Order: sequence, then C-alpha cells, then structure tokens
Amino acid sequence: MKRFALLALSAATLLATACKKDSENTPAPQPKTTEQLLSANVWRMTAITANPGLQTSTGAIVTDIYPFVPNCTKDDTQQFVASGQFKMDEGASKCDTNDPQTTTGTWTSAKSGNDTNVNVTVSGGTLHLKVLEVSDTQLKVVTNDDVFGIGTGTSVAYTLTYTKQ
Repeated sequence: MKRFALLALSAATLLATACKKDSENTPAPQPKTTEQLLSANVWRMTAITANPGLQTSTGAIVTDIYPFVPNCTKDDTQQFVASGQFKMDEGASKCDTNDPQTTTGTWTSAKSGNDTNVNVTVSGGTLHLKVLEVSDTQLKVVTNDDVFGIGTGTSVAYTLTYTKQ
C-alpha cells in the first residue's frame, strides 16, 4: 500500500511540474492595437469640448459644447470597420428626414511618433483626428477641423468623447 501511495505522489508531482512548464511557455497575450480597438465597437458621442471656448449668442464663452448638440445628433453612431470602411448611422431620430439612415465612407490611420492619426472621409470631406485614448469602452479624439461649419476664424481644438454601444 505504501508503494502505491508513493507512486501516486510521484505521478502527481510530475503532472504538476509538467503543467507549470506548459503555462510558462504560453506567450502573454498581445495588447490590442489602436486600429483593433477602433474597429472593435460601434461608437456614440457622449461629450464634446472646445478649446478655446466658443461664444454663444448671449456673449457667454462655453467650452462644453455637448449641451448645444441637437438630440437628433446625440443618438448617431460611428463605426470604424476593420476593412477601412467608415459607417455613420443616424440612430432613432434624424435631424433631416431626407438624410439616409446610414452613410458610408473610408478611414485610414497612421502613426506619427507615439500618436495615432485617423482620417475619415465621407461625402468628399475629410475629418482629421488625433487619437488621445482608446479602450474597449471609450474613444477620445481631438480635431482642429471646423466640425460645426461655423468658421470662427480661430483655430479651435474640439475634443470628442465616444462610448461603446
């Protein structure tokens, strides 16, 4: 009986050692690239700020622009498809009933030092974005493009925050 117990203990030790070596040889998972994180989700804008702030019709300067975004725009989503296609969906409410439900375009990304820049082209216009952060649940970008078409004459940096849908 002692011999059987010794044999069982030896076998268990060998198995434990073998399993440990296998797990040590398993490579650590690689972190997702910016492009993989961008294309992994459908995104909806949840915040937008302006720097410097913009002047309202009452003369006040505001940096939090999101309260001024129409509700029919707040439910819109954007998707960076892995193939380089970009999709915008109008959501449940449209600002103009004649607008298509979905508009498509293209997107590309390029590294510049530690920065990732993304260009989105839709209907002949291109939006230039710098990715500030991206995770499995949130995307934050900044652009100096005139996203509202208001032409202030001043360079305004718009920071847009998107949340995974």
